[in-house]
Amino acid sequence: MARDGAIYVCQSCGAVHGKWSGQCSACGQWNSIVEESRAAPPGALKPASSSRTRGLTFETLQSENPEPPRIITGVAEFDRVCGGGVVPGSAILLSGDPGVGKSTLLLDV
Repeated sequence: MARDGAIYVCQSCGAVHGKWSGQCSACGQWNSIVEESRAAPPGALKPASSSRTRGLTFETLQSENPEPPRIITGVAEFDRVCGGGVVPGSAILLSGDPGVGKSTLLLDV
């Protein structure tokens, strides 16, 4: 099984494999695949060496766009769960066990 940070390279043709194999699938040579450590590409993020280091900062998710218009369905709880009504053109996934009233709810909406 391949270990983290390890790649397998054919010494005959240079093909890179994700796991060790007895025969190279690219050139057909037997016993030419050896394990090499995977070097991080230049500029790659490295794990923090100390828990006191400062992590990533995130931007706020506020938007300049106004709230989209919503269609009020008249079913108060359904409107509340949908964020105040149904947005035109949106898709809503409704799921549940058999017999809990999915079809009845959609008929009311």
